[in-house]
Order: sequence, then C-alpha cells, then structure tokens
Amino acid sequence: MKKILLSFLMIFFLVCGCAPKETPAEITIIDENQEEVNYQITKTDNLDEVKEVFNQLNKVKINSNYNGISVDLKTELEGKIIVTNQEVRTIDLGYTLNLDGIVNLKKYRMSGSVLLDGYTNTDSVSLSLKTKNKLSVDFTNDDDFTYIKGSLEEGNNHVTLKNKVNIQEVTKEYKTLLTSYLDLMKYYNPLDFIPDYASLIDDYHITICKTTKDSFTLRLQVPANLVFKELDTDLTMSIDVQMSCANLLPIRLELQADDIISLILENEYVEQYLSSIIEVKKAKLKVDLKFKYDYFEVKELSNEEKINYKEYIITNYDR
Repeated sequence: MKKILLSFLMIFFLVCGCAPKETPAEITIIDENQEEVNYQITKTDNLDEVKEVFNQLNKVKINSNYNGISVDLKTELEGKIIVTNQEVRTIDLGYTLNLDGIVNLKKYRMSGSVLLDGYTNTDSVSLSLKTKNKLSVDFTNDDDFTYIKGSLEEGNNHVTLKNKVNIQEVTKEYKTLLTSYLDLMKYYNPLDFIPDYASLIDDYHITICKTTKDSFTLRLQVPANLVFKELDTDLTMSIDVQMSCANLLPIRLELQADDIISLILENEYVEQYLSSIIEVKKAKLKVDLKFKYDYFEVKELSNEEKINYKEYIITNYDR
C-alpha cells in the first residue's frame, strides 16, 4: 500500500512539475541609440510596473504588414426569472449572437454575416408560451451604401429582407482616416493616440494577467454604468484584452458579466410586471471577441446585384 501511495505521489509531482510555465511576452523596442533591443513583459498586479511597461511600449517597433482586420464575435446570454404575483410565472431565455466579418482598410470595404438565435419561454398555470427567434444577415458595402441581405424567423413566421442603407455621410467623414491608417502606423505608435495612459491605468486598475511569447493580456476593471448607462450600480466588469506584441493592437477581448446581466434582467421585468416579486435565478453574459490582422480581399457586389437592393430610409422618431 505504501509503495502504491509513493508511486502515486511521484506521478503527481512529476505531472505538476511538467506543467507548462507562463512565457514572458517579447517586444522589440528602439532605444536611445536608435538600436533594436529585446524587452520582456511579465504578469503583474502592480500599477507602477504596468505604467513602466507602457513607457516601454511607446518605443515599440510597429509591424504594419497587413491591409485589414477580421472580426469574430461570439456572445451568449441566458436567464431564468421567477415572477410571483397571483401566480408563479417562470421565464427562461437563451440567446447567442455571432458575427464574422473582414475589413479591407486600404479599400474601405467590408463584408460579413450576423446570426442571432434564441428563445424566450414563459410557463405558469394559466399561460405557456414558447417563442423562437432567428435573425440571419449578410452585409457588404461600397462608398455610398451598406447592402444587407437576410432573413428573420419568429416561430412559424419567416421574413426575408434585401435593403441598402445610405452611408455617404459616414464615408465623407471617415474614409480618408481609415484608408490612411496603415500609412500613419509606419510613423506612429498606437499609444501616441492615448497620451494620458497613466491615468487610465489608475482609473481602470489595469493589470497584466497573462503573457505568451507573442502577446500580453491586460485586465481592466470597468464601471458597469459606463457601458450600461441605465444601471444604477457600483459594480465593475472585469475585461481581459489580449494585445499583440507585433502591432500593440487587441487580438482578443473576453468579458463575463453575470452579475450585470442579472441586474439588467431584474430591471427589465420589474418594469413589465408591476407590483410583482421578481427573482433572477440564473443569469449569464459571456462575450468573446477576436481580431486578426492580415491581408484580406473583400468581394464586392456587381452593379446588377446592387439594383435588387431597395433603399431603407432611417428616420428619427420619439418612442
């Protein structure tokens, strides 16, 4: 028995000892002599150390060998709410939102797809209602319009759409900036556009929580009411932003905000069910956003295809 226990302990410590160790992030900086120097970033909770890292990031040699960005967004929302009044009513909901897209900055072109899929189920003695929703959209653009083609399913109802939205004002304001961005990055560092980053580090308690050879992850503590304006709360959201060592741009953003979505659901159903007792039994909000910087070509619609899109006029109105 002792031999078996000893063997088990030896295997345990061997496995633990062979666990992969965290690798420092490596960046190339230009020193005072205009020479390239290797600099390593390690995880730290010390804000002064984080500020020193940012001081070094100011000297990074930026890699701008790309013409565009791909975006991969996955969002999960779940909730279970108990409403008690004259009877007990249970509301279950679950939704996912996925977005895949590419942007060619040089040509001011984008394309991609959005898929929203989910359900809301309501159950009580007097009422049982099951609702399924699905929205699927493909989009692309030129200088004048964003072209949208998709379908909406609500239960057994199915609606298709093929519209275009005028973006001429957006093009006029932002096209030159976007198409010249990569040329600017040959002479500027992304931190040049954030002059007071030391204050941001203090305000959002920014730490470095993880590193790999090619990236480092910043953890920000962001007040919930800064993102969700309608919330009256002191809660903060922990947001992890993985940064590329090559270009100091984000390559992944992760957010888990179950407490925040619980408050939002509670507020939403308190307004719907006045004088009722609202209890949120389950709440989940998870966001995973990935970026990739590479060379992308966006296939444009032909003039014959564009003719089939009807212009959708966006009007302002008071709700």
